[in-house]
Amino acid sequence: MKKRGITIPSVLVVFIVWSLLFPATTAENSETSLSDDQQIKINEVMYAPSSYLGSDNEWIELYNPQNTSQLLTNCTLDGKIVPSLVIPPRGYLVFTAKLLLFQPIYPGVNATELSMSFKNDGDTITLRCGEEQDIFSYEQADGAYRNNFTLERREDESWGEAIALFGTPGRENSIHDLSSTYEDLVISEVFPDPFGNDDELKPRGEWIELFNEGEKTINLQGLVFNDEADDHELYIAENKILSQNGMLLPAQEYVVIYRDGDSDFALNNDGDETVRLFYRNTLIDEVLYSSATSGMSWSNIEGDFYLTEPTPEEINEVSLDCDWLLSLESINSIYHTSDFTFDIYLYRYIGIPGMMTVKGKIEDSFGKVIKEYSPWTNIEVDEDRVEHYSPNLPEGIYQISFWIEDMECEDIDLKDNMVTKVIVINPQYKVFTSSLSISEMYLGSDEQAEWGDQITVAVNVYKGNSTRTAIELWAEQDGKVVSKRSKLNIYEAFQNYTLTLPLQLLSNCDHADAKDGKVTLILEGLGMEDTKQFVVEGIDSEMCKDYDDEQKKNSNVEAVVGSLQQFGEPGGNFPVTVELSNEGEKKIYDVWAYLYRGKKCYSCFDESVDNEFLKKTVVVGRDDLEIVPFNLLIDEEMEEGEYKLKVKLKRDDQKTIKELTESVFIKAAAKKSSVNLSEASLLTANKNNNLFLERGKDLLSKEKINNKGMIIYQSSSEKSKKLIPYFLIGSFLLVVGVVWVKR
Repeated sequence: MKKRGITIPSVLVVFIVWSLLFPATTAENSETSLSDDQQIKINEVMYAPSSYLGSDNEWIELYNPQNTSQLLTNCTLDGKIVPSLVIPPRGYLVFTAKLLLFQPIYPGVNATELSMSFKNDGDTITLRCGEEQDIFSYEQADGAYRNNFTLERREDESWGEAIALFGTPGRENSIHDLSSTYEDLVISEVFPDPFGNDDELKPRGEWIELFNEGEKTINLQGLVFNDEADDHELYIAENKILSQNGMLLPAQEYVVIYRDGDSDFALNNDGDETVRLFYRNTLIDEVLYSSATSGMSWSNIEGDFYLTEPTPEEINEVSLDCDWLLSLESINSIYHTSDFTFDIYLYRYIGIPGMMTVKGKIEDSFGKVIKEYSPWTNIEVDEDRVEHYSPNLPEGIYQISFWIEDMECEDIDLKDNMVTKVIVINPQYKVFTSSLSISEMYLGSDEQAEWGDQITVAVNVYKGNSTRTAIELWAEQDGKVVSKRSKLNIYEAFQNYTLTLPLQLLSNCDHADAKDGKVTLILEGLGMEDTKQFVVEGIDSEMCKDYDDEQKKNSNVEAVVGSLQQFGEPGGNFPVTVELSNEGEKKIYDVWAYLYRGKKCYSCFDESVDNEFLKKTVVVGRDDLEIVPFNLLIDEEMEEGEYKLKVKLKRDDQKTIKELTESVFIKAAAKKSSVNLSEASLLTANKNNNLFLERGKDLLSKEKINNKGMIIYQSSSEKSKKLIPYFLIGSFLLVVGVVWVKR
């Protein structure tokens, strides 16, 4: 491209940049008519000069293509008689409307004055010499034009707008060697998902590469990219390019056009996307791709597009390496027992199609394989494959795993050759209605109770989105309450609880409170109720006496540890329930519990043995038995051995804090499951499946309670029963002694 013959004033710099960024339509619709032996040609036309050149100072350039001089004789230009002047071999002659304005701007140019005027929106200019003529016509689409840009003839006789501001009078046209079409221009590479932000400034961010397949340089002026939407535009301009060739793309070369922060244009990273290249409203080329991979390009290789490593302004190549990806798609992580489905996808991102084998399995939370899958075995995969599965799994926690086997190529990213996902099957998922039921009563082998017994009752409670929290258990006979009321509050919504609750029957020592026969067990809470009948018969007068004595002796006993397991594991849970009883007016208690040894707490957030972070405030009414549950988290660093459980109790009308202390044992942790669950996943799964609360099932019989738990408090009747064997043995020994003495 030639340099201009004058210095452009600085005030025109802004205009020049603007004109390059926002090109108007040019005279691509122009035409010329020549006789076969035409000697002189119309070569360049300044049809719309600005005030800088003289707003009415149009000019036209003639060109002599011959190797000999040519004399203009008997010639007219646009109807005006042309002076008889000589045009040198391969030389130029300019006719200008105002020679005095023309010469300072274009010094040294062979020019002469001739009255003329051309229309901006289209005109026809005729050069006639005798019987020879050259006719040039141009049209401006939509009436658009650009001041100070000429129309020029190319080497192939086509016309176009000059790329040089103010034109090239007296020298070779700026578009002389340029291609007159865009048919050799192709989109060769698309980089839609760079590492980092998509709209970063060049050379980062998104970009599109063009390749010139032809033999002539192509002027990129006026070209624009559109994505799927017609109003999302990226104009090709010098500020979007780093090439030293600027807006000219030489034959067999590449150029990268950067998004460079453009907010009006963006390439999709997910789903299908179309990239289209236009000149005015004419489509030159387009590319359709599906999804994107960070740091990878969609590259045109022999007419097909492949995901490759980016190669800006270089030849695109498919590497012998490959990159295959597995993806496991499911809607949620928590499901009901019948609505769990998932899809396994296999994608080729880099490399050529190949024979692929994929295996999979589903494991439960203990690492046991529940199901095995073989979606593809030595199957040729071109781009992608998908398989759909809908396994019917029972309630529980599961890990799904799929992996690629026996690959033929060297995968550059092995991390995405295996995919895993943890899911939970929970029948109560998104069940908002609460429910409760009496599961079982443990009455012993005769399936009946005696007055004064404490009975263990298993209940199932599901708390949906109810705002109520209280659960209450008691017994009635003929509408009269014949037991203490066991109370418990549950606060966590959408939780399923399996609980064991104590039921303390009245002593009925004087047979005045109740009578033998059927008694109704009532479970009430969360706005619902469930009942169950059982039989109560019999009172032992001696036991009743002992019971009354024990009751008087322990009239001040307000709290006992209701259930306690002997053993725990580091990092596990240690469940404790505290039973608060009250025979007087309503009282308020503060209760808290922790595990310790020496001066260090092993279930606290800090090491202080006075830590009260689990403190609960409980209101206990007259003749009520309130159940207060604690779930102590055992420190992972606890060593095997004996520790202490401390339960502290403070009544609102007392200053003294009462304490209950019992021994517990921590044993070495069992071998962990092979399932790779994150801590957050396990905690969530434990909550949703109530794994901890299921431990209550181990307490559902008197035998299990007595064998597994440590009895911290017993009723006097139970104590009396257990003292009978000792009493009999003592009596026997006493008789033997008396007989021996008498002998």
